[in-house]
Amino acid sequence: MDADTIIAALQQELQRHTFDTFMDEPPSIVRGSKGVVVSGCPACKKRPQSVAQFMHHLLEDMLPTTIRKSFESAQKHGILNRVRHFRRRFAVVAVCSIVRQQR
Repeated sequence: MDADTIIAALQQELQRHTFDTFMDEPPSIVRGSKGVVVSGCPACKKRPQSVAQFMHHLLEDMLPTTIRKSFESAQKHGILNRVRHFRRRFAVVAVCSIVRQQR
């Protein structure tokens, strides 16, 4: 595993999180429920009400967890020292990329 692989994994995880709609409490055919369509992040079922809250979700919930997992994997493979400097820089680049995609 090299730095490019870690960055690709982080980008892939970041692309999973979108400000979209999803079915909250999916319908049960037996009970005849219809479920409710809500806006938010379908990947983790969080329900931010604005783009600013969605960005907060990405920065506070998704990004630290994903970076932590990537660095644990990098440490396991012995490449942590080579990719340590990407951590902060990648977070800024990733958020800027999402903002551009939302426009």
